[in-house]
Amino acid sequence: MSLKFALLLSFLATPAMAQDCSPIRFAPGESGAFVKGDAPAEGSACYSIDLRPGQKFFAEIVTGQADIAISIPGIGDNRNTFSFVTQQSRYELWVHQTFRAVEDAPFTMLVRVD
Repeated sequence: MSLKFALLLSFLATPAMAQDCSPIRFAPGESGAFVKGDAPAEGSACYSIDLRPGQKFFAEIVTGQADIAISIPGIGDNRNTFSFVTQQSRYELWVHQTFRAVEDAPFTMLVRVD
């Protein structure tokens, strides 16, 4: 692979990896929250959450179009629901429309930690 080609690939990959993520924070004493937003017509809405390794994490799209999904880098892609035990301290949740769209689509996502 040529250096120019490698640099081009690096440049093209940067926007997806360098998203500005909105932090998810729970109210004092709460272990969950409803996150309302809009899944963009193209790309993803990014949310981040800081956790402790070993916690049980759950996220689900509870309202919105049927094609709205969550992707969590390193965990899974294009799902309506995630449930796993955390192994790192920060995760990004990318909410998107599975199919090509003309307009943004509103959604509500439940995020919970036990």
